[in-house]
Amino acid sequence: MEEDALPPYEPVTCAEQRTVKVVPHPVQQYDLFQLPKYNKTWHAHIIRCDEKGSEFPAWKMPSVYTVGSLPDSHCVVVVTSRIRQKFNEIYRQYILREVEAGDDVFLDIFTPNNKNIEKYGLEAAKRKTRSDVLGRAVEGVATTGLALYRYYMKIIPVNSDRLPLEWALLGYHLGVSEPEVRDQFTLLSLLLELHFVQDLNSDDVSQLLEKKGQDGWEKYLEMRASLATENIVENTDEEMHEILLVRGLLEFAGHQARVLYYQHDPEGTPQDQERTITDSCRILGRALRCVFEAKDEGESERSNRMHGRMQIPRPLGAHEVRERLIQSGYSNIEISELSVNLPIFLPIGIPVPYRETLPATLVNGLKRKVVMDAITVISDTYMLHLPALRGEENHIMMFLLYLVKNGLEPEVTTAWMNSTEGQSIYDRTLTRMREQLQSLEQSILCLNTLRAYLYLLDPPEPAIEPVYACYLGDFTYLLHGDTQINRRSVLEVVAGSAQKTLIRLPPGVAQIAMPITRPPPVHWCDGFVDRYWQHRSNEAMTHEEAYRRTVLSVASTLPFLIQHGKIVS
Repeated sequence: MEEDALPPYEPVTCAEQRTVKVVPHPVQQYDLFQLPKYNKTWHAHIIRCDEKGSEFPAWKMPSVYTVGSLPDSHCVVVVTSRIRQKFNEIYRQYILREVEAGDDVFLDIFTPNNKNIEKYGLEAAKRKTRSDVLGRAVEGVATTGLALYRYYMKIIPVNSDRLPLEWALLGYHLGVSEPEVRDQFTLLSLLLELHFVQDLNSDDVSQLLEKKGQDGWEKYLEMRASLATENIVENTDEEMHEILLVRGLLEFAGHQARVLYYQHDPEGTPQDQERTITDSCRILGRALRCVFEAKDEGESERSNRMHGRMQIPRPLGAHEVRERLIQSGYSNIEISELSVNLPIFLPIGIPVPYRETLPATLVNGLKRKVVMDAITVISDTYMLHLPALRGEENHIMMFLLYLVKNGLEPEVTTAWMNSTEGQSIYDRTLTRMREQLQSLEQSILCLNTLRAYLYLLDPPEPAIEPVYACYLGDFTYLLHGDTQINRRSVLEVVAGSAQKTLIRLPPGVAQIAMPITRPPPVHWCDGFVDRYWQHRSNEAMTHEEAYRRTVLSVASTLPFLIQHGKIVS
């Protein structure tokens, strides 16, 4: 039989079909520690886990973080953009899909799984799940910082759930701040705390200045983050305002961070706009009280300290506070500069020079936005229109005119005007207009300040005849403190006549003139008031001098005016 011919020199190949099973790369944290650390941008993945969740660890590292578990036991993990590709290559068998911010999956991480519901009950399981997710987030933000915080802010929509992250970020910035910043931050805290203490010479104050509460802020911020994690905060606006106050204090101390602090957003929230300086001081004061609380303080000591604490603090930069710190060795210049500049960073005061000239009893009870808007208008009026009026004694009159003309805070303003301090300003304005040499602008400012007082304090009056023969006579009696005449009507008549002289003044003079609410009654002696303002517009003079000249100029025809002129002789 003929054999089959074989190729003489060709190799023979044998093939065998096999099934190869690919074994997933075991999940090891070691792999991730070898990857670069860069946490600017984060990306989320849903990772497959078994029912026990044992295959995938809860990672807490600079570049990889487990956000939470889903009801189906899978996990949401975020990784930084720097390691994203490498992570996907190593763990592609575990990655189910990527998710973007806004995906409903981030709401699902707050939904408890069946196992926890069976174990704790529905409501307790909800609280535990929330606490676990936010506790993990707080730990991540506290160690990683701003980038992870920003990512969480994208995926967590509820303000009460965001609060723990705000506290954690604040603690992170305090922790990474430079030593000199922390020292300045402590000094600022001490400076503010002393504004709340009644007895600045007490032993408690001496101990406070010695210890300086260097570790109090860290523990306080951790405590606030923990409380906001464990319980839903009802008044999120007030707590967020406290965070903004402490952030502003830290930035004033010199810490630079890419976070919107309070002064970068002067409008704030609607709630911030409604707050007074006193409101902000009280909120910050509660924090300072906890920060400087002694570790071993008992109930009796705490009660005594609370009793010696002022609910409404001293005006910012109070002399006695500065003196106490100077006695403890701090520089006079440094303490003075801190007091002057604090309101730039915190809504707990007003800028110099208005802080020394506007009464804190009025200013601190007004919405701070109203106060700052008034200061802006006053400053612009001085600079653009009436520089001759720039003077400390005029600040309060300009301020009151702004409030009354614009109908702002009438209840607070009226209560202050009725106070002893408010009445002293009214009396001082009477004296100034009666006895000081005044320019036309200055006399119009004083006149309209009186009108602002009576607009709020005196009820509207019917137009009636003068009490002392003519309105100029009534006006003179009014400046001497007479309260029997129709003060509001008299000032309306005198102001109406003064308006005829305003054409000689810059257009901005309208800022110091109250509007005429009703036409003044026509009276046979109106010309005397017009003559009075003609004298005042010619040169600076007192009311008494202007009144005397007016009386003399009409004495030949109206002898009885001389009799009334004797009250100013």
